[in-house]
Amino acid sequence: MTKTEFLEYVRKNNIDLKKYNFVIGEKSNTPYTVGCYEEGEKWYLYEVGERQNFSIVKSGDEKEVFNYLYFKLRGNISM
Repeated sequence: MTKTEFLEYVRKNNIDLKKYNFVIGEKSNTPYTVGCYEEGEKWYLYEVGERQNFSIVKSGDEKEVFNYLYFKLRGNISM
């Protein structure tokens, strides 16, 4: 899944990414946030913990990161 496909999924399903603490395309230090950003040709998926500890969870190409982000979002919505 690409960034465009992910954002289209979010739009079609009226998902408020802020409600689930998801950030796309930038770094954040807000506790309990999941996000991704691009540096050069590589994408990074990160999570921010309770005490604002920023941890890179996965890195790779756009499709890899957004597939992982998609399943993470689906898991959060199911809860």
